[in-house]
This record gives sequence, structure tokens and C-alpha cells, in this order.
Amino acid sequence: QGPFDAEVQPDSQTLTLFLDGLYAGRFKINANPTMQPGEFGIVNKSAQDQMDRPYWISLSNGAAIYESEVVPTAGSEIGLAPGEAEEVFSILSASSKIRILR
Repeated sequence: QGPFDAEVQPDSQTLTLFLDGLYAGRFKINANPTMQPGEFGIVNKSAQDQMDRPYWISLSNGAAIYESEVVPTAGSEIGLAPGEAEEVFSILSASSKIRILR
């Protein structure tokens, strides 16, 4: 049972999941290495956004996590491979905290 939290490390291009502070999994991401650090909440989840990007997760800092095999064009977007995006989408919830580290 969750909530699961996540740490995003743009420098190493990884998203790591934690449950009660314990390691719960790691995923390769595509993200701009200069993302602003901080701790953010999830404000919205949608199976698809208005631009047809699947498994869209909006964060409180305006960033987003979604399925993308290329580096997103916006500096605040985090792309996950197909399959992995669906898994992360199903694990993270409205009470999850997302930490972006530098």
C-alpha cells in the first residue's frame, strides 16, 4: 500500500520510487539535466493529456511526467519509456511527493 514517493535525478536520468523511505524501484527517464530542484505534489493524473501524450502526471511546480521515448522539449517535463510510464502512473497517487534533486 502507498503512498509511494519518487526522487527524480536529472543528472543520472533516473526516477527512483520509495515506500515509507525504502527503495521500491528505479526507472530510466528522459529529462533536461537543468530541472529546478524541490519537492512537489501531484495535482492531476490523466490517461492522456490534450496533446495525446499518454500517462500524464502534472506536478505542483508545473512539471509533468508522461510517456515519451525522446527528451521532452520543455525543461520541466520528464519522459518515461512505454510500459514503464504506465507502471509509474499506476503507482503514484495524489498523496505522493516528487523530489527533484540536483
